[in-house]
Amino acid sequence: MAQTTYMNVFVHGLFGWGESNPVYRRFPQWGMGSGDMLKDLRKRGYHCCAPVVGPLSSAWDRACELYAQLTGTTVDYGAAHSKLHGHARFGRSYTEPLWPDWSAERKINLIGHSFGGATSRLLLELLANGSEEERAACENPSPLFQGGKGEWVHSITCLASPHNGSTLGMADENPVALIAKMNEGLVKSMISFSEEHTYDVLLDQFGANYDTTQGVVENMLRLVDITIEHKDGAFFDLSVDGALALNRKIHMQPNVFYFSEPTCRTVPKRRGDAHRPERDMPPILRKSAVIMGGFMDAVSPGGVKIDRAWCPNDGMVNTISSLCPMGAPHREIGENETAFVPGLWHVLPVRNLDHLEIVGGIGHPIRARRMYRAIMSRIDHTLME
Repeated sequence: MAQTTYMNVFVHGLFGWGESNPVYRRFPQWGMGSGDMLKDLRKRGYHCCAPVVGPLSSAWDRACELYAQLTGTTVDYGAAHSKLHGHARFGRSYTEPLWPDWSAERKINLIGHSFGGATSRLLLELLANGSEEERAACENPSPLFQGGKGEWVHSITCLASPHNGSTLGMADENPVALIAKMNEGLVKSMISFSEEHTYDVLLDQFGANYDTTQGVVENMLRLVDITIEHKDGAFFDLSVDGALALNRKIHMQPNVFYFSEPTCRTVPKRRGDAHRPERDMPPILRKSAVIMGGFMDAVSPGGVKIDRAWCPNDGMVNTISSLCPMGAPHREIGENETAFVPGLWHVLPVRNLDHLEIVGGIGHPIRARRMYRAIMSRIDHTLME
């Protein structure tokens, strides 16, 4: 049973959804086909919540939305940031905080899947150090940008997170179209479950929404184009250069425990260094796994060398990228290790799971429950140090 009384905040990634979305009742983001993992954890005494943040938005905008939901306030994207990217400063208002009286005494644990990892890390950075640009931009910056709140977070756990970006954007001529096509069925399901019969893209700051007269892929291309035009969207932050630019802004906090769960669902081809997807990999991820598995001997526009070490992947994220941010202090740990120290990444053994299986996938409910319980058990052990 739970040792911690802290709130465990589960942060979804690209195209993800939270508990307030009607689709969660039919197909929970956290557990997927294996059932609602948060329900299982609550039965074991854990406080859990799963906010919903922009499925196509930048890490910055998502971090601001996450903060507003936890505190029960209006989203403030920052005067400087909003001016720079040409969108509204304020977003949606939340009247009920997901974690009342959030403080150094009532901490949170952040558990992020995929892009939820970068979102969680940036939220911690802003809590700890704030933003000098935002403090200088106006007389009343959001408390998020004032810093001094690093001790409000106890731990960060990243599941299949592209700490150093994904090569999919380099390897495919139009990764947006590919990813939109991969998620077409999911978005259609979310539309059918929605009371408004549309897909909430949470791009209010741009005045953009889902157009019911267009198809799913057409909508996604249009909406992503808007974020690209304003240079404020997920697809840049998920690129190799974008992720490394984000890493340079984020500092590790000495009192926070960091965990990383890397994944891989490809194997080497018989000839050469390329990787291919395992035979039972879901069809939805096979094409992207093939593309990434054969992409090497390249250099990103920012000068990052992409070699054969980048070929192993889980269908969306390169395994080498899901270990930990490049250059960050880290150590590899075993699955059953119970001794941890703050201020460095604890990198678990690579799990033989694809990008969706790490959050429940389409089956294996016992394995999924055990995995989530193990995640929480590690966090519990940090309280015993």
